[in-house]
Amino acid sequence: MTIQAPAPLYLAPSWIGIDNSSCLELIDGRDGASLELTGSLRDAFLEGRLLDEPSAQAMVRLSPLMGRLIGSLAVANPELLDRHQLLRGSGWSRLFIELTGQCNERCSHCYASASPDVAESLGEDLVIETLGQARELGFTSVQLTGGDPLLADTCLPAARKARELGFPVIEIYTNGLALTDRLLQELAELEVCFAFSIYGQDPLVHDVVTQVSGSHRRTLDAVERTVKADLEARVGIIDTGQTGFNLEATVDLLVGLGVSADAIGFDVQREVGRGNYQSAAQDSELPKAGDLAPLLPDELTGVFAGTAAVSYDGYVYPCIFSRDLPLGCIGETGLAAILQDPGPVNARMDDLLEIAAGWADRLTCWKCRIRAAMLSKEPAHG
Repeated sequence: MTIQAPAPLYLAPSWIGIDNSSCLELIDGRDGASLELTGSLRDAFLEGRLLDEPSAQAMVRLSPLMGRLIGSLAVANPELLDRHQLLRGSGWSRLFIELTGQCNERCSHCYASASPDVAESLGEDLVIETLGQARELGFTSVQLTGGDPLLADTCLPAARKARELGFPVIEIYTNGLALTDRLLQELAELEVCFAFSIYGQDPLVHDVVTQVSGSHRRTLDAVERTVKADLEARVGIIDTGQTGFNLEATVDLLVGLGVSADAIGFDVQREVGRGNYQSAAQDSELPKAGDLAPLLPDELTGVFAGTAAVSYDGYVYPCIFSRDLPLGCIGETGLAAILQDPGPVNARMDDLLEIAAGWADRLTCWKCRIRAAMLSKEPAHG
């Protein structure tokens, strides 16, 4: 198939292409790695001949990135990129549903601006309908979050419906303060997973962030009880810039409670909601111990998979942290119509990587940054 330039392109599983008639820039959405094709190589790609181009085969021996591209072309054809394809990527993976904005903590960095004073919640009928549409679209994982989902009357009904619909992964992202033994037993019967956040090994450091005395002890107790119940538990360690934070000691503390080392992640707080970006370090310099809750689990790492987040006021975002990019409201059109909208994406992207990098203070992964850059009309800052 010959592709008429200029047009934004998608090549499964993770390549985004921007052609400006003289140079075709190809960007791997997994890590932001880029490759420029000019002259005969550009023409061969657009005309579907790159696999047979001798110069391309020669470049494979010199460029691992060209090898990645050739490997993708061997199993997929490039296609025109619209909003639906940009959001879906290599396939719908995880849906985040904020059941309520109410929370029993007041974390200083909360991306959802949740607190005990927030009364907004999603109605049960809307949650059930949204879960059904998500499963029909092909979502394989759902995370029930908030606020704190354990405070929502819809938590158990939503978990039951997700299990009935056959979601392979159902995860509860909670601080654990409301996790009673009875509730844990009911959720365990549904074989859910859990995700928690911790703000350091020092109870004082953690409690300053949550603004709830004793919350460090209570969250760790919930983590330990989920592990003892033989349920999968991920824990994200978040550095909020508090004095006394010690990453190594925090990891040791969690491992001592029985949390698997590869289920422990690390990140700094992001500039979303009440958060302020705290780290001057480049993302590549940040220590990694796994994936950070509430991000995607290990089996989706490195894939340009599609995610979506439904906030407690019904708005849909491409990522739970992309709160400047509302896609629509489920109360008006429903999740499926919002995500399948084939509208255009920003094709004026000579500086796509620069714009995507401008989202680093808000978004952890490259795939979300690239989507943000192509959905927004302006850079994140400036």
